[in-house]
Amino acid sequence: MADKEFVRGMFFNLPNEGAPDYVIGEIDIRYGEFFEWLKENKDSLTTKGYLPITIKKSRAGSYYMHINDFKLGRGGSKNTDWAKREEEPPTPEDEDFPF
Repeated sequence: MADKEFVRGMFFNLPNEGAPDYVIGEIDIRYGEFFEWLKENKDSLTTKGYLPITIKKSRAGSYYMHINDFKLGRGGSKNTDWAKREEEPPTPEDEDFPF
């Protein structure tokens, strides 16, 4: 099995005590570090431009995230050629983000 590419600059936390039941958790993003990491891993994007990330719980009880590099079967495939394209994947500056 290949080494996992761990996410840098994004952190998952359980909700604060007293949070409503429908709150599953919180994600904190360190903007500069995370988007630099995204640029470094653009070859892991799917054909639709997604970067699949899996959240796991360690034996010690802490949470961590890594790129889900599972290869789809039955006609599905992951796109690993963004670096070969003339266009770049979308960035937050290109999109209409609420923040």
